Amino acid sequence: MRRTLNTHRAGGFITSRGYRQSKARGLSSRRLRDVALPEHIRKLHAENYGVYGVQKMWHTLRRQGIDIGSEQTTRLIRLTGVAGDP
Repeated sequence: MRRTLNTHRAGGFITSRGYRQSKARGLSSRRLRDVALPEHIRKLHAENYGVYGVQKMWHTLRRQGIDIGSEQTTRLIRLTGVAGDP
């Protein structure tokens, strides 16, 4: 079994125990945030007439008390598919 896992390493797991542990643990905090924030970003974007880009959205989220970086804001905006005013 170990020989098979070492040669195929699907998902980067070395042992079967490591694989089972990764399946049993819950979602990471980043994954949870990625589920919750895009809807909030869409709502803010619509409330502000669809003109907020990354910088304004980042500042708005920070003012609302959401601890988020500008790069993460960029990634989430791309994920939601909204675009600011050029």
